[in-house]
Amino acid sequence: MEANQIDLLALPSLALTERAQLPDAAGIYFALVNTDVIYIGKARRLRMRWASNTHHRYSQFATMGNVRLAWLTLGDETLCDAVEQACIAYFNPRFNSTVIEDGSTRLVTFRIPADLHARLTIIANRSNRKPNPQIIMFLEAAVAADEQALAAREAAQRP
Repeated sequence: MEANQIDLLALPSLALTERAQLPDAAGIYFALVNTDVIYIGKARRLRMRWASNTHHRYSQFATMGNVRLAWLTLGDETLCDAVEQACIAYFNPRFNSTVIEDGSTRLVTFRIPADLHARLTIIANRSNRKPNPQIIMFLEAAVAADEQALAAREAAQRP
């Protein structure tokens, strides 16, 4: 499925206040204000993702008013990551790239070769992890190793 083929106005939608009516299915959700896509996410169970006030964007969207949730159900839950990323890249929603609350994390989007992504996914699956946490672990290890190598080089250069 190509993101440019998604007609947001043709998707089922409901007001944020009616989120308990979302289907109990895997899919992609779009937070909309009028026809502007302000946020895109994925869920294994759309209704549970928004069932209470626990979604990390709920308070922010509730104060905005006029926010609707549209959704696209996916029969194959394994497609959620790829479809979500394609939709974010295509629609470029403003809240997908903003920091929430304490500012301790940043959304970083970059492209990697398909074969590397496949290998990372296999490693993550073997460890019962999702690819993103696995990638973060690898990045942390690589940064730590680089910092150690730099410290060793600097120590070797001291008289």
